[in-house]
Amino acid sequence: MRIDLIVPQFRIKPWKPELTRVSHLTIETNMTCNFRCHTCYNRNRDYVKDVKQVLEEIDTGLRMRKADTITILGGEPTLYPDLVQVVSYIKSKGVLCQMLTNGYLILNDPEDKMLKDLVAAGLGRIMFHVDKGQDKYSDPLTVLHKLFEKTEKLKLLTSISWTVYNNDQGYLPVLIREFSKYSHFDGVLALLEKPMDECMKPGFRREDYPNMLDEHIALRNDLKLMPSLY
Repeated sequence: MRIDLIVPQFRIKPWKPELTRVSHLTIETNMTCNFRCHTCYNRNRDYVKDVKQVLEEIDTGLRMRKADTITILGGEPTLYPDLVQVVSYIKSKGVLCQMLTNGYLILNDPEDKMLKDLVAAGLGRIMFHVDKGQDKYSDPLTVLHKLFEKTEKLKLLTSISWTVYNNDQGYLPVLIREFSKYSHFDGVLALLEKPMDECMKPGFRREDYPNMLDEHIALRNDLKLMPSLY
């Protein structure tokens, strides 16, 4: 969303903090993945970092920023062989450890061993990237409910990473209502469909794809929410 469209509508000024004031770090442990999402940017799907490198990156990031949260990303981080060690190391630094995952291995773990091990190691929040652009999930809402039922038992803060595609604009209020019944529901990170390959082609029309301003208006009008934008 362009700043010149946001400011007149909502009088929101861009926040431009110094690097040391940014309170969040992201760490990519691996680029391997068991999904191929519709608009995925991942082209290096064989790359896996050595755990020593990951721990060094955590230390470097914490030296550069006053972070209170570190998010583990991929690829798909549940494929990373040393994930529990990484979570434990982040926890030892006194910051919140969260993870963004497609949830597939967790969903198909009847004993919930992986999830329990991660929580025991210090995982404080989990974010499930489940949406309508994933071929393995024909019914994303049912999948999310099954995942939320697992995290509810462990009292783990749980968020949803949802991509807004051009056939479901304005759906975010429905999604929020659907999952607010869970006591540990911790919000939605909404992304907009913007296929980079198409953006580079002649004739690309921005208006053919979801607009952050429209999603903001839907949330404001339906739920009286004023979400953060970036």
